[in-house]
Order: sequence, then structure tokens, then C-alpha cells
Amino acid sequence: MKGYLFVFILSFLNFALAGDIYISEVSDASNYHNEFLELYNNSNSSINITGYKLVRVNPTDNSAEYVYDFGSNESNGGDLIIPAKGFLVVARGTDRTSFETEWTNFPSEAAFNSGNTSLYYGASTGAKRWRLRANDGTQDTDDGTLIDDTGQSVGGSGNRHYQKNIGGPWVQASYSTATPGYFDGDQSLPISLNLFKAVGLFYSVKIYWETQSEIDNAGFEIVRSDSRNGQYETIASYVNNPNLQGQGNSTGTHKYEFIDENVSPGHTYWYKLVDVDFNGHK
Repeated sequence: MKGYLFVFILSFLNFALAGDIYISEVSDASNYHNEFLELYNNSNSSINITGYKLVRVNPTDNSAEYVYDFGSNESNGGDLIIPAKGFLVVARGTDRTSFETEWTNFPSEAAFNSGNTSLYYGASTGAKRWRLRANDGTQDTDDGTLIDDTGQSVGGSGNRHYQKNIGGPWVQASYSTATPGYFDGDQSLPISLNLFKAVGLFYSVKIYWETQSEIDNAGFEIVRSDSRNGQYETIASYVNNPNLQGQGNSTGTHKYEFIDENVSPGHTYWYKLVDVDFNGHK
């Protein structure tokens, strides 16, 4: 409609949002019974991941080596629902009883999916990059909305990796210290959001969001594109806009807003929100 803006909130980078799922840990092991990839659901509602997919990625050329479709043509045993504020542990073709024998501290409330023996997390394939995609793509294909990406090779022979801060850098350690179904003691969620919305007006766009808690949060950046998969440019930053400065560490609710006035009626805009910690990590 001429004179109005078309606005899309595309995604939320590097912090947790209700409805988001994150790859929180990837671990090789001494045998396939205790290998796993761990997903965390930071929302306040359980999430059914039927049709979602895990993609093992060659880190050299970024190509998909293997696609695991939850609940469809794979040998899926066990759970397809991740509890609210809970974990789903995806094994490598073992049953829960055998997995729990290897990991005696595996919590009963954590969801479990047996996966299959093609889900190599280490020795036979080496460390690999992993992607999680939503259920809006094609079976056995590396497509659909990207939910999370490890961004680097993780796991590998005798190793495990976990994100110290969700969306932040990965930490390498021995597989024997893995924590399936739990966060490590130094893991944290930098930002927990209650909402993130945008409203298109005649000659501006109002973007507003509310945090439920913040950890080590220096501030926010807003990036924008003219298309969903186009190039995004930073249009506002906490560095020169005090209204975008974070609360550091806070367990209270905080509201933020930004008015984008550099817009044209009749155009479509896609926005992403980025948080930055005090070390400059995005």
C-alpha cells in the first residue's frame, strides 16, 4: 500500500529469545554410546522440533555433508519435544538406557533423541561445524530457516565444545568432562528477551524490545536490509546512542526503543538486533 512501510523482524542475533533453540554442547566420546549434541530451549514453552534438521557441515567449503531430519525419514527414537527452559540431547544411534549407563548423571527431566550412527560428532569425521534449521525446508536438504550455527568446527576426536555464553565463543575440553542435559558452571545466557517488535509508520519505523535479564551486556546494535537474505548494515549502535546501552548484569526487566527515520514509504525493511558484551563479542 503506497505511503506505508513494510517491516519484518527477521531474527535476533547472539542472544536468547522466547522460541529460540541453541546448540549448547557437542561431544565426541570413547564410544558411540556417549557421543551427543545438546540443544537448549530458552523459551517459556515446550517446542516440537518435528521436521527440524541438524546439518553436519564441512568447515573447509561450508557444504552440507549430512542432514538429519527429526521425526521423518531418519531412525528417530525418543523425544521430539524440548521442554521449556530445558534440553534435548541427540545421541549417535544409541538408546536412552545405554546412554544413561555411560552418563550416570544424565537428568531424567532432559529430553532424549537417539539420533543415528551417521551423526558423527568426532573421531571418524573429525571436528565439524553444525547447523540447526527449522521445519520449513525440504527433507534431506540444507535449507529452511537457520535457527543456530556453531560457526566453527566443534567436537572432534576425544574433545567436546560448549558455548560459554550462548551465541558467544566456544570452549574446548575433554569429552570426559561433558555435561549432557546440564549447563556447565560457567555457561550463561547473555540476554533473555520478552519481546522484539517493529511498527511501520508513514515516515519512520519504531523498533522496541524488552529484556527479562542481561549478563555482561554492553549494549545493542540494530542492523537492516532491504531483503531477507540481503546484506545487512548497522544503522544504530550503543557506541554513539546512549539509549542502546545495556544494563551490564541485571535480573530485572528493561525496555528499549529506537526510531529509524532513514526510511522511504512503500519499501520493505528487514531488521536484526545484535547484543555486544564488554569484550566486544557479538
